[in-house]
Amino acid sequence: MMSKLTEVYKDVLLSTPLLLEMHEILAENTMPKDEICRLRTNADDITVGNLTETVYVTPDDSFMRLELQRLIDYANDTDSQQFVHPIVKAIILHFWIGYLHPFTNGNGRVARALFYWYLLRKNYWLAMYIPISTVIKKAPTQYGDAYIYTEQDNDDFTYFYDYHMRKIRQALEEFIAYVKRQQNENKQIDRLLDVHGRLNERQKQVTYYLLANSHYRVSMTSHSALNNISLGTALSDLQQLQKLQLIFAVRSGKYVYYYAKPLR
Repeated sequence: MMSKLTEVYKDVLLSTPLLLEMHEILAENTMPKDEICRLRTNADDITVGNLTETVYVTPDDSFMRLELQRLIDYANDTDSQQFVHPIVKAIILHFWIGYLHPFTNGNGRVARALFYWYLLRKNYWLAMYIPISTVIKKAPTQYGDAYIYTEQDNDDFTYFYDYHMRKIRQALEEFIAYVKRQQNENKQIDRLLDVHGRLNERQKQVTYYLLANSHYRVSMTSHSALNNISLGTALSDLQQLQKLQLIFAVRSGKYVYYYAKPLR
């Protein structure tokens, strides 16, 4: 979804077909096929809650379709005469989709995708690195409560806005912490590779790649194809790294895969 948003959707005006396409991507393999890529109807009888309590009854489907077009116009900036900060507007779109609940399931996913879509359209490219879904997932009850408080207090959107802004700040803090961890790790890698100054650029790059994740691996064939070198040269690169104890080999059937040794 993020790839589609950054490469294609950010340059496309919002429409019902685009929303349906987003839903198809986000709902794939997570819900019945006959509920994917279609708007709900009253016959679906969708409510929000748990086994013992209903906290939200979705609006009539005719109202939902009418309001959905208003949302689309608002998202495309075709009906607004007054400036609204893009971050505030993205949060409004998130809330609006959740309120209309146009799909039988997956509305939260579509709402968050729309949040990213609008910010990317407004050149807030850093938004794609902010893990909003991850932060929300850590405390899902707060997410639902933000909607409930809004509804209970005469549709005061401030509750949801305040909640979302706190989550954006939390996501930003987590992203900054991640960047700092990566920077420290890269410094460690730089120091490690400086000790082995005779490494060529291919060997340095493959070492960086493997150290980024303990599950990453390369083979002689993949290293050869990626760098457009012969299999013999690829094998020589990897064997030298193995001799320097930067990587280790694991045989799987007829293939040999190379993994990075943890930083010391």
